[in-house]
Amino acid sequence: APAADNVLSPEEAEAGWTLLFDGKTLGSWRGYNRPDLPKNGWVVENGEMVILATPDPKPEDFGGDIITKAQFGNFELVFDFKITEMANSGVFYFVKEDSNLPMWANAPEYQILDHEAYAKSHPDFDLKTHCTCDNYDLQAAPDNYMKPVGEWNHGRIIHKDGHVEHWLNGNKCIEYQVG
Repeated sequence: APAADNVLSPEEAEAGWTLLFDGKTLGSWRGYNRPDLPKNGWVVENGEMVILATPDPKPEDFGGDIITKAQFGNFELVFDFKITEMANSGVFYFVKEDSNLPMWANAPEYQILDHEAYAKSHPDFDLKTHCTCDNYDLQAAPDNYMKPVGEWNHGRIIHKDGHVEHWLNGNKCIEYQVG
């Protein structure tokens, strides 16, 4: 998605949407359990928010989970993403910070994974609830709507009054009730 997409339409602005990424800075984001961003690993390149591959050995203060500075109740999160080979990531929501827990242990996750490469490299790994758009470890999408590595995908997470939906490339994958 080109940087031109990183603006709200007049209709979105009027409806109260919040722009979380302007294509230039990571000013709406901070690290999980910290007031600032990690010093290394998260960058803006060509109008895109990018997490760099973790080098080995991992440098100090590199990458890690980030969250929005603002908190939201009911929301519709719309995002475009593309993956690299062997990518394993996700979008967490309803995050409650806890210094004793990693983020993945206390929040639902819209899984993002190169499941084709992952299945080949981890033949014993059960991908049943670990493919893109799945509610990680809880619910599996009925079909694979993921585009190939390097192509743009369009994700959407909706939460309204306890009803949650995961969407991928225009297809509803998951829905469930919380609370």
